[in-house]
Amino acid sequence: MQKTKASLGRLPRLFVLLIGLALSSVISGCATFHGGVHAGAPEEKFDGHKYYSAVFVALRDNHMLLTNPDTRAKWVAQWEHKHDKDGLLDSEAGAERAVKEMTASLGQRFDYFLDKAETQAETREETATGPGIGIRLTARPEVKGTAAQSLQIEQVVAGSPADKAGLKPGDTILAIDDKPLAGLSVSQALNLIHGDEGTSVKLSVIRLGRVRVGQSFTATIRRAKVVFPVTNYRNLGDGVAYIKVYDFDSQYTVKDMGDALKQAAGAKALIVDLRYNRGGSVRNAVLASQLMLEEGTILTRRDREGDHVDELTLIAEKLYVLRQERDSTAPQKLLVKDAPRLSLALRADVPVVVLVNAETASAAEILAGVLQYQRHATVVGVSTTGKGVGQTVVDLPFGRRIHVTSFKFFPGGKDIDWVGIVPDVEAEQPADAVEDQQLQSARDQAADLISRHDELEQKRQDLKRKHEEEFQKSRQP
Repeated sequence: MQKTKASLGRLPRLFVLLIGLALSSVISGCATFHGGVHAGAPEEKFDGHKYYSAVFVALRDNHMLLTNPDTRAKWVAQWEHKHDKDGLLDSEAGAERAVKEMTASLGQRFDYFLDKAETQAETREETATGPGIGIRLTARPEVKGTAAQSLQIEQVVAGSPADKAGLKPGDTILAIDDKPLAGLSVSQALNLIHGDEGTSVKLSVIRLGRVRVGQSFTATIRRAKVVFPVTNYRNLGDGVAYIKVYDFDSQYTVKDMGDALKQAAGAKALIVDLRYNRGGSVRNAVLASQLMLEEGTILTRRDREGDHVDELTLIAEKLYVLRQERDSTAPQKLLVKDAPRLSLALRADVPVVVLVNAETASAAEILAGVLQYQRHATVVGVSTTGKGVGQTVVDLPFGRRIHVTSFKFFPGGKDIDWVGIVPDVEAEQPADAVEDQQLQSARDQAADLISRHDELEQKRQDLKRKHEEEFQKSRQP
């Protein structure tokens, strides 16, 4: 296997679906082992011993809890040959149980496997384009009188097949090709909607009214190639700009954010919506931070490197990024150098409000933390996931994949693992609410920040005028 250095895994998309295209690129920012089965390769007959060995090597060589040689040696002695002769690896189901047991022994909550379907879905996300209908979905609780689970459309790509079919954000999907969603996992629903270009999918949809009385209809939509935007910009009026960031996987994330910030250039306040953003590339999160942070600590990251830990701290300065590197084998030595940075795309005096929820995770928590801790942005919503660790992604044999926890990160220099980003203003979004109450709370905060900013600016102008007048009077004979 060939390792590509860099890294930030993201949480599995248990609640957020990207339908129509994938938004990820394994660029220098997502640590990846490229190995196993690739697209177009003939399917290999399952071999439990080979599969178990591949998972064992991935954990042994990457997991941050196996950095210490003594700890690692004990773990290797326990797991390397544990199932060589007991027959468990002779079946696919047995091998799956064995590797999950081995992985669970390390007790890291963000290690996880992807099965064939999930790996294919993640691979689609890494291509940045693909066939689909052009909608983004979020899993929602039961809509009264409907299936136990429903999927709500969060975004419709302009000009996409879904847009042409008349689907709108807020529409709720109840069935796919007449198959109810009850009992289906999110990834299973995703695979039903995804398909080859030129084929069609039938969706049963309900459009809820203001009093939650819905109009049901069906839409048969022909799949086509879709390019999915990573950000969504809106002018909310009254001087408030709004940017929704869907994830940090895509190779276009930073460019799209820069373009959106240019559109917000004249705004008096900015709302950055990171709700349901499950993360992605740490590199993208760091670069996005540079677009919005003039000066301050962006990130500290501690990576496993064999038997020791490398620590890297990135500090934004006006003209460059300062890199401070330290090796655990020589903690008294600090290597300091500068590196190019992206230009600031948001004026330093523009107030920022960040919207988060419990599904905000990983790289999204990096940006939220940097803005809160270093730019003093106001965070609105509920506490985020609390994922302060990142993963190396390893492609396994037989179309599977594992995310192995290999480093820890500290946005703005703060430890967020198990804690998350705690909002300055708590704002819940009731499951049965039609209106976006969290966004309204963010707008209220933005309006208040604008008002305070305007009052302060008026005081400055009044003082300037007063002092100029006093000076002129002092010069009169």
